[in-house]
Amino acid sequence: MHIPHTIYTDGGTVHGKTQALERWRRYVPQCEFLRYDLSALLVGKDIAAAEISLIYRHRKTGVALETTKANFWTFEAGWPIQMTEYFDLNGVAALTRSLGLYGGSRQTRRPKACPSYA
Repeated sequence: MHIPHTIYTDGGTVHGKTQALERWRRYVPQCEFLRYDLSALLVGKDIAAAEISLIYRHRKTGVALETTKANFWTFEAGWPIQMTEYFDLNGVAALTRSLGLYGGSRQTRRPKACPSYA
């Protein structure tokens, strides 16, 4: 998993599920999930794909952020053998900025914060 240093000071590449989970465990407790919608799910014989819509609210600042991620799985004999995950980096940048972790000046597009959800 790679998060560019331009959007997060602790960015870079992590390898494997353990390193990726360690990174996310630092942020998730700081946020409240308002929506986690994976209704856009496609399943085939040896593949599956999901587009997941999320809305987070940063607990300390109250900033609500909307983002989307996509997961693609490959199966062999009914077992998952590979997963590829894509994130909306503009959404991740907005989240890291709200956490005070924004790390660069080369961001080309400003991420949009969604309206505050009461």
